[in-house]
Amino acid sequence: LLKHGRNNYMRLSTLVIYMFYKNLFMSFCQFWFAFFNGFSGQKYYTEGGIQLFNTVFTSIPILVLGVIDRDLSYNTVIKYPRIYQDCVSNAHFGNRRFWLWVLNGLFESVMCAILPLYLLQYNDQNQGASATFWESGTSCFTAVVVICNLKILVLQHCI
Repeated sequence: LLKHGRNNYMRLSTLVIYMFYKNLFMSFCQFWFAFFNGFSGQKYYTEGGIQLFNTVFTSIPILVLGVIDRDLSYNTVIKYPRIYQDCVSNAHFGNRRFWLWVLNGLFESVMCAILPLYLLQYNDQNQGASATFWESGTSCFTAVVVICNLKILVLQHCI
């Protein structure tokens, strides 16, 4: 119970909060884009990106976290059984931590959704080409995937 129970609690508490975070992050980017398209229902991302986000683009780091991650060695947990008390008191999965992650996802979604719309608005006077929202959407989606994968990489204790 001390070894596997604690590691399971730590993994699952991080995993559940992270799953909410990454899906809110991706979805709210599309929500912020709706303000720019008059709530017309136009998607910011390609359909393939939306479909593959959870299954391909962000699945491997989650599997690694859920299977092999542990913050303390088994010997340390057995030697100091009071460490398990954090699991009993639900110290790593509370309302405050959950809402901080939600706010973090909202803030990051605003940055990732709006910055490409303004940064990629150009008008090349020589060729008459201008950026479309698909370029902004691709930039936003790429940033969402990279940020989500880097964040889970930073959260892992065993890499």
